[in-house]
Amino acid sequence: MKLVLKDIEVNQEFLELRSIKQMTVNQYRYSMRQGDTFPKIIVDQINTIVSGHHRYESMLQEFGEDYEIDVIQKKFKTNKEKLEFFTKENLKHGLILQEFEKKKIFHKFVYEHGATKEELSKIFNVSVKKIFKWEGDVVIVQIGGGKETKLMPTKRGLKTTKPITEEQYAEHTIKDGGVTISFNVNQVIRWLKNGFIEKTDKNIELMEKLSIEINNWIKEK
Repeated sequence: MKLVLKDIEVNQEFLELRSIKQMTVNQYRYSMRQGDTFPKIIVDQINTIVSGHHRYESMLQEFGEDYEIDVIQKKFKTNKEKLEFFTKENLKHGLILQEFEKKKIFHKFVYEHGATKEELSKIFNVSVKKIFKWEGDVVIVQIGGGKETKLMPTKRGLKTTKPITEEQYAEHTIKDGGVTISFNVNQVIRWLKNGFIEKTDKNIELMEKLSIEINNWIKEK
């Protein structure tokens, strides 16, 4: 089946689970210029992408919206079936799914589609023990500053039972590197001991801020 790029729709629901990385797009564009071939983009019955967002964006930037390509159109009976196909496609080829992306997909399966841990173990090809761990990697997020809350998946390292705001959660997903507090603190201690941190005005200012926050945290205990 042939479609021009402008007649293909991106799947916003799936892009929230896995955003497009421009670095990958750049790599794909370079490969396309070298004549490399890629798997066909897979769309659903209304021509919305189920597999191939990075390939689509690469061709859109490289060739423009009127570029015609061969696609595979696949019909899905349910949104759960479509999500399962999307997950398996992203696990078997292309850019590797990051741990946080897997957690977001897991979260959607459980809370929107009622998937069991045994189902998810097979879909992700991981142990049920791993699924239980993902289930525990959540934080309580306050919706709109009110009393309504919802559980949201977290990156590695964030462990708190205290509810956080939507703004704090967004900041966590964008800025946190997915490492534990022990890793961060031990690295700063090691760098200080080894003299790796230069005494610039900027670094002194940062250390003073860190000292203030540490003292405040200790007083709260």
